[in-house]
Amino acid sequence: MSIQVIWANREQTLIQAAFQGDWDWYAFYAAAGEIARLMVTVQYPVDVVLDMRASLPVPPDLVNRARLSSFYRRNIGTVVIVQAHSAIWPLIKTLQNSRNNPEGLGETLVASTLDEAHRLIQQRCLKRENNALPRRVKLFSFLLA
Repeated sequence: MSIQVIWANREQTLIQAAFQGDWDWYAFYAAAGEIARLMVTVQYPVDVVLDMRASLPVPPDLVNRARLSSFYRRNIGTVVIVQAHSAIWPLIKTLQNSRNNPEGLGETLVASTLDEAHRLIQQRCLKRENNALPRRVKLFSFLLA
């Protein structure tokens, strides 16, 4: 397969999909299915890095086909696209407009390097944790009364 999908850490909080060379929509949908399969094995937010550094230009009909992508699940965290080819910008805009929510789940970002992608994800994880803390305290505050 021209898109390799793996758990990128031992904690299973980060999935990495490495796009290599020429890929087609069959490979894309297979990768999306594998990402979804991994995500349903856990009950917490999972971040995704789409590493396109070794990718050749994308197949035609990108935006319409990507809208049908099935890897977005309820527990999707931040999605970071690394070194995106200029042809991918319409896809990025589509994902950004359709997936962002107030809790930061499903947020789509772009990074120039893998290190930058990991930094962005780490920042978003801290933000999610900080946003979740007041709700937890509020939910259980009646126990302290």
